[in-house]
This record gives sequence, structure tokens and C-alpha cells, in this order.
Amino acid sequence: MPENFWPTIGFWIVFWIIVPWVLKRFYFKHSPKKAERLRYAALVLNSLVLGLIFFQWIPASHGGQTGLELFLQGRWDMILFSALLALSIALLFTKKHALLKTAAVFQIFNSAFFIFLMIRLMPQAYYIKLSHVAPIIISLLLLTTNVVVVLLWHQLEIQEKGYRAVVKDNFLNRHWSKALNIKKKR
Repeated sequence: MPENFWPTIGFWIVFWIIVPWVLKRFYFKHSPKKAERLRYAALVLNSLVLGLIFFQWIPASHGGQTGLELFLQGRWDMILFSALLALSIALLFTKKHALLKTAAVFQIFNSAFFIFLMIRLMPQAYYIKLSHVAPIIISLLLLTTNVVVVLLWHQLEIQEKGYRAVVKDNFLNRHWSKALNIKKKR
């Protein structure tokens, strides 16, 4: 049996416990309160990413620069990443649906762009110490925020079009609603 077998099994068990709970709580049911919580969660997660810019991104053996130092050097990729992050945060402060959806698009693009940025900054493999994990934490926070903004987008769609128009006959409704014991609103 491979040595990483049990952590993998553990991940999938936790995954299949969490997914139905998240879908039941945020995907199928709509309330303005949930949309507001998702907006607030995206703001908090993006603010944490912004705060991690002050931590060391590059190992000391290769310059030991922080995200802020990279920004101040005028690197176009770091400036674009920071600008998209700032725009996402600013747009999440609004309550207009079009601006929130724009923030979601910026957020998702910025997550992919961050991976590109880190490949450009550190094209080789390095041993990472605990003091160098800011980019890894940022990646995880950005991916988590992607899930949050997609759920927020869905909540906005439900609010704009009504519950039945959005959830009427989509794939997730047909398959997950049975597993979650959710009854359609008539």
C-alpha cells in the first residue's frame, strides 16, 4: 500500500462530507443574508491575501524579497496582481450585482495569474521553510475565495431571476437535491 494512501482517503472522506453541506447551505437556498455573508467572506479572504504581501515571498538564499518589495521594484506582474486584488476588494464593498460579478471575474483571473507570477518569480524548486510559506497560503486563500465568489454569483443569479428560473432543471439540482433531501419550491 502506498505511504500516502491514508491521507488521500482521509481527504476524500472529508470532501464528500463537506460538499453536500456547502451545497445545501449556499447553492440551493437563497437569502440576502447568505449573499451578504459570502460577500463579507470574500472581503476577509482577499484582505488576508493583501496582508500577506508584507511577508517574505522569495527564500533568503535567492534574495528574500517580500511581496511589497517586488511591487516597489516595479515588476509588471506584481503590479497587475496587486491592482486586480485591490479592484476585487473595492468592488466587493459595493452591493450592486454587476460590480460584485465583476469582482468575481477579477478574483478568478487573479488566482490563475498568481500561479503564473510565482512560476516567474521562482522557476526552480526550493526547500521552503516555515517563514517562506506566504505564497502557498496566498494560493490557498485565492482558491478558497474563488469558491466563495462562485457561490456569491449563484446567490445573485437566484436573487435576480428567482429561485425557479435558476434551479429549475440544472445538473446539480437533479442529482444533489435527491441526496440532500431538498424539495423544489412551487
